[in-house]
Amino acid sequence: MLKRKLTLRKIIICLIFIVVLFSLLLTDLLVSKSINENSISKEEEKALAIARIVAQSEVVQVGLKEGESEEIQHYANEVRELAEVLFVVVMDMNGIRYSHPNREYVGKPLWEEMKR
Repeated sequence: MLKRKLTLRKIIICLIFIVVLFSLLLTDLLVSKSINENSISKEEEKALAIARIVAQSEVVQVGLKEGESEEIQHYANEVRELAEVLFVVVMDMNGIRYSHPNREYVGKPLWEEMKR
C-alpha cells in the first residue's frame, strides 16, 4: 500500500474548503430563519388586519347586538374568500361563536371545544 504524504498545500486547501463549507451552511441557516420569521410576521399582520376589518364591520356589530348569526356567517365566508384565508371566526365577548367554517359550532362557546 502506498502511503501518501499530506503536503502543507493539501492541508491548507482542505482547511479552506471546510471553512467555506461551514460558512455557507451557517449563512443558509441564518437566511432561512430570517425568511421564516418574516413570513410569520406578515401572516400575523394580515390576520390582525382582517380581524380589525371584520370587527369594525356594521354587519358584524349589528349582528352581534341582535344575535343574527346567519348574516355574520355569510359575511365571514365572503371575507374568507376575498382575503384568501382558511377561516374567519366571529365570536362575542363571552366566546359564543357567530360564524365558523363548521356550522355545528355556530352558537356554541369556544370554551367547550378547548376543554376537550
